[in-house]
Amino acid sequence: MDVSEFLERYGAGVTDFRGADLSNVALSQCELSGIDLSRANLNGASIRNVDFSEVNFTQANLQCVCLEQVSFYLSNLIETNFSNATLTEVFIVQSDLSRANFRQALLIESELRDVDLSEANLIELGIAGGVLKRVNFNGANLTKAGFEPRKINKYL
Repeated sequence: MDVSEFLERYGAGVTDFRGADLSNVALSQCELSGIDLSRANLNGASIRNVDFSEVNFTQANLQCVCLEQVSFYLSNLIETNFSNATLTEVFIVQSDLSRANFRQALLIESELRDVDLSEANLIELGIAGGVLKRVNFNGANLTKAGFEPRKINKYL
């Protein structure tokens, strides 16, 4: 599905995009609240200035995606694949990222607040700047992860 068809369908009230193939799309400056993108493929997508409030990304593939100034609020990101992704100025608040895969991903000046990263794969995750506050890392694999956030206030 190309980006114009996707946005046209969303504009017409469709919110169920489970399993959609949106690989390599370029999305910018839109609000996609309440959408279901579980098991969707967004591999290689470029997403900028998008609001994903109350979105379901369960088991979605966001491998090699470039996210910039994107927000996830009250979103379900369980088992989402962010491996090799770059997340710049991304805000993830009150969201579930349990068992998500961030292997070799990079978080730049991003904020994670009140999020669940339990049992997540954070192997070789790089964090440059940003804020981590009330993040649950229980059972997460932090092997070779590099944390350099401005402020870390986590609970385990």
